[in-house]
Amino acid sequence: MSSSDLIARRFTCITGIVSAACYGVVAGCLVNSPDITASGQDILEWGINNRTTILTAVYFEGLCVMFTTSFLVGFSAVLRRSEGTTGLWSTLAMISGVSIFTVALGGMVYIAAYGFRAGGAPGFGLSADQARLLVDMSLLMICLTGFPTAISQFAYATSLWTMPHPARIRGSWWLALSGTAIGILHMISGGCFSTAGGMLSPSGLGLMVCPVLYYIWFVAVSLCLVLTPMEDRVIKSDLSAAIASAGGGSGRQSLLGGGGVSDSPELNHVGVVQRT
Repeated sequence: MSSSDLIARRFTCITGIVSAACYGVVAGCLVNSPDITASGQDILEWGINNRTTILTAVYFEGLCVMFTTSFLVGFSAVLRRSEGTTGLWSTLAMISGVSIFTVALGGMVYIAAYGFRAGGAPGFGLSADQARLLVDMSLLMICLTGFPTAISQFAYATSLWTMPHPARIRGSWWLALSGTAIGILHMISGGCFSTAGGMLSPSGLGLMVCPVLYYIWFVAVSLCLVLTPMEDRVIKSDLSAAIASAGGGSGRQSLLGGGGVSDSPELNHVGVVQRT
């Protein structure tokens, strides 16, 4: 078993589950926050009464970004090994995924300012209009993360769909299908600008539904990686590397046809692994 593959798989599993747990804390802190239809005064009063809760949510969002970024890089590394090609889809998924949280952290700055200044002394606190503006800007930035999230999910799904059968992660088709559905929902959430509230408002689909499904998918990926036999994936990747190293000559015929012994020590090694 390749130690690098084992490390990548464990790293991805751990960071995926921890990132979901951190998001759960954030969602729990902000679950009762005012929606887009609330008045500025209601928003200001909620901030005054929940200042510690808001700043706790901001802190755990920072932790969530740390572990989510780690998960995205780790999962992309696992997929790239399995793709055995240029790694186009896994790289696109990783870069798009990391860009999500550049925007998300920018949005959390407004929430941090809202919590930090709410209830301040006269001249240092917020007015009702300022509180509402800060919350609106944060919600709108979260909506806009729907677009990079969508392309990231579509790329992960494509990588999972096109993965060679011997290197497939257990449940890869279900992960691809659900990842595509989550990508579509995020793409829709990027245009949710209704001021009347509901699912098509900035405080609806993009805030209450899409992030929850996104992190449930992380946990599902982590569990599927745990349940995937490691040996099959390692042998496949080693076999591809050995064939490429040998230039696909007589060693490849020996492996695929079962006759003779390869001139390449790498191919002989893989052949022994396959037979054991």
